[in-house]
Amino acid sequence: INLFLKIVGESGGYHQLDSALSTINLFDDLLIEESHKTEIIVQGPYSSKVDPDDNLFTTILDFFHKNYSISTKLKIVITKNIPVLAGLGGGSSNGAYFMIALNEIFKLNLSNKKLQELSFNFGSDIAFFIATKKTALIKGRGEIEKILDLAKEKILLINPNKPLSTKEVFQHYNHSGLPSSARNDEGCSSFLDLAKIENDLEETAIELLPEIKIILEELRKNGAKIAKMSGSGPSCFALFDNDEDLALCHKSF
Repeated sequence: INLFLKIVGESGGYHQLDSALSTINLFDDLLIEESHKTEIIVQGPYSSKVDPDDNLFTTILDFFHKNYSISTKLKIVITKNIPVLAGLGGGSSNGAYFMIALNEIFKLNLSNKKLQELSFNFGSDIAFFIATKKTALIKGRGEIEKILDLAKEKILLINPNKPLSTKEVFQHYNHSGLPSSARNDEGCSSFLDLAKIENDLEETAIELLPEIKIILEELRKNGAKIAKMSGSGPSCFALFDNDEDLALCHKSF
């Protein structure tokens, strides 16, 4: 999840970000093994949203095949437990671990730093998942600024079960008067501190998918310390003081 997301400028056709990313205990399952043919099997509750012939795995595999002369004969089984186009980094995390797996299977001996550099060929958030399983401040296109070891909060995650394209949200974002970052290092001591900083894409995402506003209002109405949209949406998360408050809010949904 993005604890906050500030758009601080543009460079080279990319938005420059100031954000905090944190892993949570929701994940896809990825199995990769050498095979006699190239095969991608997609299963799980969100499998229908993934094209097995055109996806991030095929793009990354093609790149490594051309640049590092690796075999493309792999059996790849992905179990999609994370909604697609949900603002939860599902594709990025899968891309990161696929790159790590290729590095190990074919003994390429690429450092984590080199893998992070290569990852920008495929997406902005992949580098984060290669770098850490904790919380990190990121800047620019997705470069890691600082890794933080913060105590995790009790989080309720709500997804409206409707996809929202990151590209579409950024295209509709109002580019006039880009805000400067409101974050400073004094505001990085806890999950809550970081989550208090705005997500600049929230308003635009709500215009495209009004259900986001309903979810946020319900979360706040039902005891959340803070309720935010993650990334470009539409998934939202809320922080709670205890399990009881979280369970009551979950029940209301």
